[in-house]
Parts: sequence; C-alpha cells; structure tokens
Amino acid sequence: MKLRNLAVLVWPVLAWSPTSFAGMVLDRVEATVNSELVLLSDVVDARRTLELRKQLDPLFSGTSLATKGKSAQDDEMVSLLVGERLIAQKFPTKDDEVESEIQSIQAANHIDRSMLKQALTGQGFQFSDYFELTRLLVSKKSLIREEIQPKVFISDSDIKNYFYNHHQESNRAGFEYRVQMMTFASKADSEHAREFVQAGNDFEETAKKMSEQGSDVDLGYLTEKEMAPVIKGVIRKMKVGEMSNPLQAGPQTFIVVKLLDIRSGKENELKRLKNDIQIKLASEEYSKQLEVWFAQSKQNAYIHIAGEPSFLTSK
Repeated sequence: MKLRNLAVLVWPVLAWSPTSFAGMVLDRVEATVNSELVLLSDVVDARRTLELRKQLDPLFSGTSLATKGKSAQDDEMVSLLVGERLIAQKFPTKDDEVESEIQSIQAANHIDRSMLKQALTGQGFQFSDYFELTRLLVSKKSLIREEIQPKVFISDSDIKNYFYNHHQESNRAGFEYRVQMMTFASKADSEHAREFVQAGNDFEETAKKMSEQGSDVDLGYLTEKEMAPVIKGVIRKMKVGEMSNPLQAGPQTFIVVKLLDIRSGKENELKRLKNDIQIKLASEEYSKQLEVWFAQSKQNAYIHIAGEPSFLTSK
C-alpha cells in the first residue's frame, strides 16, 4: 500500500467533523505507524478484502481474524493493518516485483490476465485489490525467507509426536515405547545427571558414567504392560526425544528416563501423512515466529493507535 504523507492528511482530519456534510462520514486516522497512517477507509477496505487475503496468504487463512471474517472488531482490523505496515516498511516491494509474482501465479494456474480479472470480478474484487495484496504477499515472503525460515525446523520427532498424539491417541493398545534409563541412589545424583544432559551432553554417555547401572541404559521397546508403574505414569505424556524429571522408583532408587521412539504398526500411515503433518507444523511455527517478529518490530517503531497513549521505544 502507498505511504501517506502525515502532513498532507492531518489538517482535513482535524478541520472537519466526522458527521459533516449532511451525515457523510469523512476519513479519519485510526493509527500511525512510523510516518504512515492507517485510515478508517483502510479498515473498510481490509474488511472487504479479507476473503481475498485468505486465498492469497496461507498463514493468514489460519488465524482467528480470518475465521471471524467481516464480523471481526475494528481494533482487530487496525492491528492487522499495523502489522502489514511494519512488514511493508521493512521489506518494500516495487511494482515490477509484484507484476512478476502475478505472472508466476497466472502461469502456475494456466490463466491469462483477462481470466484472472474475470475471476476476481466474479468474487466482487478489483484487480487493484489483488495487486496490492500481492505486493504485501511478496513483502511477507521476503520476511519469511530472510528472518523467519532460518528459525523454523520440523524434525522427524516433531512429526512422529504429532502423528501419535493426534491420529493415534485413541488407540494406544499396540504402542511400543523405546526407553533409555539412568538409575541413582539419591535424588541429588539424579538431578545432577539430568542437568548434565540438559547442558548438551549425550544421555547414553552420561548414563554410562553416572548411572548405578553403568552401560545397561537402553531398555528397548516396551509396551505399557511391560513397564514399571512409575515409568508408565509418565511415558505417555512424553514426546519423542524428551527426558523426564527424576522419578522415585524405590526407597533409595531414583530414575531418569528418555523416550527415544514410538512404534505402533502404523508406520505406513505415518509415512503417508508425513508431508501433510510437516506442512501443518511448519505453518504453525511460521505463525508463531511472525508474532515474535511483530512484537520485536513494534518495540523499535513509533506506533500510535487512535484513543490510546502514544509510545516510542528507542532502538
């Protein structure tokens, strides 16, 4: 969206009442983001094009605002636009970059410009709406590529945890858990060993050096029926790769366990769903990282929401 000159727009906002001209509502400032204004007309346009935003931006389509749609409150819409201004200011996009992106979209969908415009008109949108939202999309892609993507990594353990906790939760009878265990004569020793692993040391090597059992660390795959009650009570709540807190297994026996793997005979289904799960988890993590980016960016920007105190955080 085009930057607006603050000095040009302030005087008509101050000079005229919102109810001037026989009840006609004039534009007004809803927020200021650095040198750029968010106007009431921007809020109206954003609400009108929410559905188009959902179609263009997979990350936006999963938000609560996208779910609410046109019923969203004005303050939610203003917050959306403030975030979009921050992205556009940090990653400005030229018209030729937008045009290149649109041509790529047309090629991928095997349509020409006239067909695209016809489709937009059929949904009640203008090509100018599409062009400006694509501009934002290109800016957002730059943000994700340069600052978000390097922080997002979905491991095989993450995928497996999601699969067993969401697709297999109701049928755990056939589950087998591969468990490693360290045993100690005191809680203090078990806590010390656990802290040693948390500091970056290997669980198995730590167990060989510190555990009462020495090298007898890997218990192999166990069903819940084969587990001691103290292990069974925590293992179902653990994620693959996770280590437990010290557990008291006897009067002078404390253990720390680590869940290495889960299997259930559903590995073919896991393989089939792996890509879908990875995309879902990555999308969720991108959204989380975007929120972190917004929070950090707001700390280094001048932002004023109408009706709220102004604030400015120095860099």
